[in-house]
Formats: sequence, structure tokens, C-alpha cells
Amino acid sequence: MSGTLGLPNSGVSADFVIRAREIHTLADGLDPQRSLAIRGDRIVELSPDSAGVDAWIGPDTRVIDAPDHTVLPTFDDTHTHLVYAAMGAFAVPVHQATDITGFLALIRAKAAETPTGEWIFTTTNWQELNLAERRMPTARELDQATDRHPVLVQRGGHNGVMNSYALRLVGITAETVAPPGGIIERTAEGEPSGRLIDAALHMVDHLLPAQPLGTRIAGLDKASHDYAATGIGAVRDCAVPLPDLEVFAKARDEERLGVRVRALVMAQGARSDKQLDELLDAVEPWRYRSDPWLRLWGFKFVLDGGLEGGATERPYVGHDDFCGLVLWAPDDLAHAVE
Repeated sequence: MSGTLGLPNSGVSADFVIRAREIHTLADGLDPQRSLAIRGDRIVELSPDSAGVDAWIGPDTRVIDAPDHTVLPTFDDTHTHLVYAAMGAFAVPVHQATDITGFLALIRAKAAETPTGEWIFTTTNWQELNLAERRMPTARELDQATDRHPVLVQRGGHNGVMNSYALRLVGITAETVAPPGGIIERTAEGEPSGRLIDAALHMVDHLLPAQPLGTRIAGLDKASHDYAATGIGAVRDCAVPLPDLEVFAKARDEERLGVRVRALVMAQGARSDKQLDELLDAVEPWRYRSDPWLRLWGFKFVLDGGLEGGATERPYVGHDDFCGLVLWAPDDLAHAVE
């Protein structure tokens, strides 16, 4: 392949030249290479010789000599939530905790520097099974970290725990009925435990302060480059609110995206034909965006609950009357997709 992909004699130089012990490709039958040249978003030449693409080196070319390293294609993460990661980029890093004591200590430290009454949020990429107690914290435990701030501890997109301050703001009490497709978890005494699942989690949405645009872009910058540092080069973000397409676009315009983004726009709130038509009209311009760094991939419909609410034909073990959460009637969902 050496000499077949570029025109080094034209005077056009590469942005990057990499020399390595081995450069692996996904091309069938192609042995590992030793050097490559990159211009823009394209590999313009590969060579089995470590000096085979040197003709592409110009005064502004960055040359990376890595004779002991191997170059691999990046991974494509086909289901992730970069939007959530970006929104939590500067939140309390509870994913670092190994037990609930440490979990609460991180929130307590954030509360100490946060004005009274302001919301405190955490990262969402944690899992209670990684805590020594193997469970979520309760509202009462979160109260020990702070009773002067509303706290929302969200895990993924389906679960959250709030402290008592936040529960009062939302108006959730022992008498509150969970919305369709949601669960308000309760203690043995019938009081809210603080945990909200699926549709119940969205009862708080109208109270949450919007992040400034600059903060959103900085979050995308940090989170996307964190992805890239692990070898991920493209992500399929499977829950992008429609307005966030513009946030992605602004981050892209500022060259602050560290990975290529394939966005699935959330269609969960579009229930009527009119709402679906409006959503389709809103994304129409995005269908023709040719930028390889940011593309519309499709829509996200959520049929049933998450890990704790997946719809099943038989009841859950230990819960004789619970078969999960159906968030769309199957016929309605089929009609919406059509």
C-alpha cells in the first residue's frame, strides 16, 4: 500500500506521521505496518518501512516516534451516554467510592463548598454492587452528608436517590402516587426511601437548574477526551435530548470533541402523531450533516424499565406481583416507529 494513498510530491504535507513497532489495520490480508501519515481526518499513506512515509513530513508535521509501541484502530462504543458523562464531568465523583461511608464523605466535602440551598449532583457512572454494602444509599444517609442542600444521586438513566431536602422540594411524601412507568421506593413504614426509578425519576426534572452552555461544552470536552484516553474513538450516544444536538455542534465548532459522535435523539416524550411529526421536522437538517465527527444516528425509544424494571412475562423472584415496567404499550410503540 506504500505510495498508493497520497501524493507526497505535490508539496502537501501531513499533519501527523507516526512510526511504531507495529501498526494494525482492519484491512483483510494486510500485515502490520511500521509507519503512517495522517492529513485532516484521513490516513493518507501506510508503509511497512518505518521511514516509508517520510516524504509527507513538512515543517508543520508532528512526528511521533514510538519504536516500542503498537498502534491499533480505536474502539467504537455502540451504546453509551456521553451526554450524561459530560453533565457529570464536574459533579461529585461518587464512582470513586468503595463504600457508603466514602460515598457520603465525597458529598459532604462538596456541600462544604456549596452555598446553602443549591443542588448537589453526582456522577452517574457508578454501580451499587461496587460498594461494600452492595446497595444504594438512602435519603436518611444522604441527609448525614448534608441537610442544607437538595441532593440528587443518579445512577445511569433509570435510577436516582434524593435526600430529604430534595424530596420535600419535589413534594414526594408517603401519600404520593408514582406516575405510570415509575416506582417510588418506600421503607417498611411506607415512607419514601429516596430512591426513584424510571418515570418517577423525572418528577424532579422541572426543578433542576440548567447548566450554562460554557459548562456543558467544557463537560463534553473533558468527558469525550476521557473516552479517547481509553482507546475509544467513536461513540453512539443513545439518549440525546433534542436541544443537546446544538450543544454537540457548538463543541464540535470549537474543536472540543475528543471522539466522533453518533447521536440517537430521545423520542420518549413524543407520544402523539403531531409530536412525532414535530420531532422529525426538528431533526431533518441533521440528516444531511456530513461532518464525520457529529452525525444523527436515529431515535431512542424506551420500551421498558432498566436493570430493575425490565418487563418480563413472569413475576420477579421475591416480588409476586411485579413484572417490570412497560413504558410504551407495544401497539403504540409500533405505530410511533412506523
